[in-house]
Amino acid sequence: MAIVEARRHLRHRIAVLDKCGGVLERIVSGSYGAHRCLQTRVIRDAIVLLLLSLAGFGAAVHFDAFERFVQFSRQHEAWQIDETACAAILAAVGLLVFSLS
Repeated sequence: MAIVEARRHLRHRIAVLDKCGGVLERIVSGSYGAHRCLQTRVIRDAIVLLLLSLAGFGAAVHFDAFERFVQFSRQHEAWQIDETACAAILAAVGLLVFSLS
């Protein structure tokens, strides 16, 4: 009895998690609908990322973020903040290359 109840609970959890119209079953069966559903997610995520990037760019321009960063890093040269920023940019490029490979 407990096994039947556990299976029912698991099926319910999968149904709740599966918000894309049976995508888990479609992935398992190799159906094209799952591919289309995943494509729509990728496009939606790309649009959201683009909008967030544009908003971040607008905020950076409005507040002169880079100029403030340069001024702060010059005031605290002993902290080597400018080299840390360079390392972060290089790490981002490295992660991009890694994600594409």
